[in-house]
This record gives sequence, C-alpha cells and structure tokens, in this order.
Amino acid sequence: MNHQAVYTEAVQEYEEGHYQKAHDLFSLLSTELPMQPEVWKGLAACQQMQKYYDEALMTWSMAALLDEQDPLPHFHAAECLIAQGNSTEAQKALRSALTLPCTEGILDQIVRLKEALQNG
Repeated sequence: MNHQAVYTEAVQEYEEGHYQKAHDLFSLLSTELPMQPEVWKGLAACQQMQKYYDEALMTWSMAALLDEQDPLPHFHAAECLIAQGNSTEAQKALRSALTLPCTEGILDQIVRLKEALQNG
C-alpha cells in the first residue's frame, strides 16, 4: 500500500465533503501508521464533521498524545465538548491549548471560542 497516496486521497475526500469516505481511508491509515498524528487528526476531523463527538474526542486525544506540542487537538476537542453541551470541559481543553505554542491564527480562534464560552 502506498500510504502517501492513500493519505492524499483521504485529505481530498475530506476537503470535498465526503466525510465517510475520508473516514474510511483515515481509519485504514490509523492501523497502518498508528504513530502518525496527522492520520489521527484527519480521522478525528471526519468524526467531528459527522457529529460523532464521543469518537472524535477519543481520536483528538490520540492526536494530542502523539504530538504534545500541537494545540489543535485541544481546540477541536473543545468544539466537540461544546457541541455536547459540556462547557466546563471545553474550557479545560481551551486552557490546555493555550499552554502550547500557537500560531497567531489558531491563537485567535482559541481566544474567541474561550471568550464566547465565558460570555455565553
């Protein structure tokens, strides 16, 4: 199996909104490349887009474990928690994201979401 070709196809399917097809491909890759955080992030994003929030939370956790310096899994976990109505845990996830090195773009998103939760 050409992992790069499958990954590229999975990303393309995701970008085209074919979340189940992308999910299937990322799921396959997660068994083939279990230590690659990008694979887990792709799988989690598919689960989140399909509103499988419990599964997405577990998968975002795996991505966070594999790349401890990436704030994105914490941010997206917060989005899932908000969708489930769990603002307390969402706040914790956002605080975790803010302890990590953030690009300006993701930092703005984290701060906006945190403020919306506090004001909401």
